[in-house]
Amino acid sequence: MDLNGKRIVVIGGAGLIGSHTVDALLRTDVSEVVIYDNFARGVRENLVGALTDSRASLFDAGVSDGLCEGSSSSGVVT
Repeated sequence: MDLNGKRIVVIGGAGLIGSHTVDALLRTDVSEVVIYDNFARGVRENLVGALTDSRASLFDAGVSDGLCEGSSSSGVVT
């Protein structure tokens, strides 16, 4: 799958698997990684390195908050 220039949403991005997924995505040429997490199990410390990258943004919310509705993302990783 070609991710170059894509905007990717990672739901649960502060968890163990999600944070590693975010790190892997940021090693590619994606244009943006949007991270949603309600921090029920994930922790901000898992994203310390990723959030130093200007392409990463974090939203303290879950899917049930409706924040993903209407987004123009190229892909969603859950």
